[in-house]
Amino acid sequence: MKKPEIFLSYSWANKNIADKIYHDLTFVDIVIIKDDHSLNYTDGITNFMKRIRKADFAILLVSDNYLKSINCMTEVMQLNKDEDIWEKVLPVICNGTKIQDPLDRINYLNFWQEKSSAIESALKNIDPINATSLYQELKSYKEITQNIDSFLNNFKDKLFVTPEELFKKFYSPITERIGVNPDFSIMAQLIPISFIVDPSLRLVEINNFMDKNKIQNSYCYSMLASCYRDLGQITKSVELYKRAIELDDFNFTAWNNLGQIYQLKNLNYTEAKKAYEKAIAANPELDIPRLNLAVLLKNHFKDISGAKIQNEEVLKFDENNAKAHNNLAGIYRSSEFLDLDEAEKHFIIAVNQDNLEATIGYANFLKVSRKDMVRGNFFYQKAKNLDIENLYTEIIDTMMKSTKG
Repeated sequence: MKKPEIFLSYSWANKNIADKIYHDLTFVDIVIIKDDHSLNYTDGITNFMKRIRKADFAILLVSDNYLKSINCMTEVMQLNKDEDIWEKVLPVICNGTKIQDPLDRINYLNFWQEKSSAIESALKNIDPINATSLYQELKSYKEITQNIDSFLNNFKDKLFVTPEELFKKFYSPITERIGVNPDFSIMAQLIPISFIVDPSLRLVEINNFMDKNKIQNSYCYSMLASCYRDLGQITKSVELYKRAIELDDFNFTAWNNLGQIYQLKNLNYTEAKKAYEKAIAANPELDIPRLNLAVLLKNHFKDISGAKIQNEEVLKFDENNAKAHNNLAGIYRSSEFLDLDEAEKHFIIAVNQDNLEATIGYANFLKVSRKDMVRGNFFYQKAKNLDIENLYTEIIDTMMKSTKG
């Protein structure tokens, strides 16, 4: 059975989103037609755009830039020639794109009307014989102007998803619509490889996997980068994490791990901050990059307020996150936000989840801030019981003997 072809229509301003869609879907054996993967050097862009009519489906990655792009809207006009256009359209709308309100749609109509009028006015004194291609372009602008209202009206009435929703559901709105099940068999082969503890063996296996399957994939490059990181080859690791990000700007794991390398190995705190922020943007409800950024802001940028905000953001989607509560407890013990009751509240939530660092911190808090030696030593003993790897045994024993915390 022939696999359906999906044409991916997008603005280059949203290339990072389009790249992720392309690489994710091709990785699970879904056929995507995308300009920089389907066009050869001398191929004509106009002929390529006509392929949208021949495709079985078309993902329209609509944004403000898309609706103001002559190439994108020309693709739409190609689709508009088919009676069953809305049977094949798979609408994805970028955040911040406003088309629901009539005034917003009028703005786009005005944009194209003004463009058409400007070109027509400039051509007024030019003989059409001397400007055939320019008059043809004017025709395209006028066609868009005449049809954009009906296109936007139809588009707003369709059930659409944002890119973020699409990623979160791993494209199920699209795969269900086109009646194709993703083939996860190749992706599944990566799982046992990722659990190989020895980085040298893991490196061999991931290289063999990529050679065998002829794959250039962000996940694979991220795994390669982790191997070189664990082998202590930091420069090579950074290079591969950057390659992973080039293929998928939304690879939050690669961004976070790159941030950790910049922070812990290269001591480049500015680049580490940028990387953590990119990881957060890619997945706002992931705690690890926010917690890493919070520590970075507090310890290296002396931005206690910024650290507090990041920990509080974690609690918005994970209200019992022990690390965030422990971090906030420390912040409320600081002179900038000194509030011992608030600090103790956060300590208790983290300690009740048997968080080792929080238990040590709470024991110290009780002895130093509450002058309660008995309870302080009780929690030091609890921390000692939690410390099954004996990482803090000597420190805890010393602190238990102290009358200062």
